[in-house]
Amino acid sequence: MEAVVHDALKFYQRDLVETENEGRAFLEREGILSPDLVEDLGLGWCSGKLKNIAGSSQVSALRRLGLMNRQGEIFLKALTIPVLDPEGRLVDILGIRPRSTDVRMIFWKKPPRGLLGADVPGSYQEAIFCERPVDWLYCRSLGHRHAVGSGDHAETLRILDRMRKSGIRKIHYLGKRYRKHISIPVHFVTRKDLAALPIPLSRDALGLDHETANHFFFRAKEILYRVERGVPGKRALVKAEKGERRILDRVDFTSASSRLRYAKIAARRLQMPGTLVEEHLADMADHIDREYMEKTEEEPELTLRDRKEAQEFLARPDLVDRLCHILTESMGYVGEETNKRLCVLTALSRLLDQPLGMVLRGPAGSGKSALMNAVSRLLHPSQLLVFSRLTPQALYFIPKEMLLHRLLVVDEYEGVENEYALRTMMSSQTLSLAITVREGGQVPLTRVLNVPARLAVMVSSTQGLNTENLSRFIEIGLDSSAQQNRRVMEAMTRKKNTASLTLAQNANLLLRPCEVTVPFARDMIPKGGNVLVRRKFSHVLGLVKAHAALHQFQRKWEGVTIQAERKDYEAVEPLLSAMVDHVEEDLSPSAMKLLDTLHRKEVSTFSREDVMTWLGWSYSMAYRTLRELHRLELIAADHNRNGVKRVYEVSPYYTTCSETCS
Repeated sequence: MEAVVHDALKFYQRDLVETENEGRAFLEREGILSPDLVEDLGLGWCSGKLKNIAGSSQVSALRRLGLMNRQGEIFLKALTIPVLDPEGRLVDILGIRPRSTDVRMIFWKKPPRGLLGADVPGSYQEAIFCERPVDWLYCRSLGHRHAVGSGDHAETLRILDRMRKSGIRKIHYLGKRYRKHISIPVHFVTRKDLAALPIPLSRDALGLDHETANHFFFRAKEILYRVERGVPGKRALVKAEKGERRILDRVDFTSASSRLRYAKIAARRLQMPGTLVEEHLADMADHIDREYMEKTEEEPELTLRDRKEAQEFLARPDLVDRLCHILTESMGYVGEETNKRLCVLTALSRLLDQPLGMVLRGPAGSGKSALMNAVSRLLHPSQLLVFSRLTPQALYFIPKEMLLHRLLVVDEYEGVENEYALRTMMSSQTLSLAITVREGGQVPLTRVLNVPARLAVMVSSTQGLNTENLSRFIEIGLDSSAQQNRRVMEAMTRKKNTASLTLAQNANLLLRPCEVTVPFARDMIPKGGNVLVRRKFSHVLGLVKAHAALHQFQRKWEGVTIQAERKDYEAVEPLLSAMVDHVEEDLSPSAMKLLDTLHRKEVSTFSREDVMTWLGWSYSMAYRTLRELHRLELIAADHNRNGVKRVYEVSPYYTTCSETCS
């Protein structure tokens, strides 16, 4: 029979959450807006639909239990609140039926049983007593777990007396009806006073008893918890003991639904309030998260000698050249001087609010992975995220502190199974995900994850990127010539000196995230105005800022901001041709021929017929070529169709920032 009642309460709860109803409107009018309250207290709304969908045996059981009569459900058009005893057992159901001027109370049991917040007298030394159940809900929505409520006004004075005898030293009284009749000392409060009231610690407040290398031990009076050490986001073994009773199960401390499930099972097994266990688990989660954050934020301590050497290194004016020399000396990566500089600056852009991304493209065996591995070795391991494969939702559930100012390295771009997540992270520096969860295995709810993410990204690929990724990544090609192959093989025979690699890692530990302003940015705007130039311009700005961030020990700080200087652009300018020239590899010969023709003729607008006349092409040839250039956004087309001659506009894709930067 108890299962039938619980099923009915779950149905009422789904009705409250999933449909527009008077119960939700009533809660909003009363200022009870906490979305977690429905799950925490098991609130529901009786719409009368249960009678129509329940089976005959269920209807008969509900009638025998008094939840239904000939007219229908007794809580029809009422907000339902389960009333639990101190051990968490259901003893009554309270219904609140909104009316035009006030509310009507409906009880399952006659006379009413239990107390709203029945576990409070045994758990707290301070409590809030609410005359109206609505006020009790309001208190709970503000986080006051030490609130007590009663729907039976006749019992008010007796309840207050019992609360005092149970050891509660201070009672805040919310209500007006019985003020004149109260003989024991209480503090009268209003709803406005509740926000300022501190939330007291429970008598059974949890404390860390001791810890070992593999476990935490928490204690609350006679309850002892043993918690397996681990990384937040992974399920840990939790053992709870109370006298001869015990329970062992796995809990994901970052999941409210996982904690709630464990609390419900532990409440039955240990014979204690489920809300108290849930409170203990929340305290454990907070302690574990703080301990993990302190551990991950700890940087390796440098000796005075290492720190001094790193500071002297960061004072050099030729830092990029020195880092590239270390790649050659310590890692044996020879040649590719321009690409090495671009990769080093991309890795250092991790210090910025908008880090850069880079794709190294080339055939198999051309040294893509070797270059990424060499550049990543310049950073300390605590500043790296290195993966061979990223599953679709991997980034959303990585601990958030690991997604700030690090370098993400993925060995193959094909290993990124969710390009969209990577693109949005690089565009907005935030990852957002809406997921549906069943907290406690009951009503499905939508939870939104918003994770700040500022990662520089470096991936390799044997294929070109699609156009949607061109604005996010700098794409460079690797040298696979015979001369480069010869240099690589000769480097394999030489001995490597790794001492300078440690110096580079120590220097990177001293660099701090910063904001970089470019006061001469307007002078860098190129004459060309097409989308490709705009995309490359954002990359140029990022490279200039990364160069300035690398030389932060040589610049004047204004708070957390430093200014880029023109010598930062002068260091970046020779690298730009490697970014722009590589785009031409994606164009067909006919597209390159048309672009050269447009350049020679110096036209700004043209039509398909003009192209056919200039080059002697057929209609289909001109159509395919124009479509290719339009797809790459090297030309723009108007929207005239249906027989109206279409006009195209061209921008000089070959225009680089160097043509206009003074």
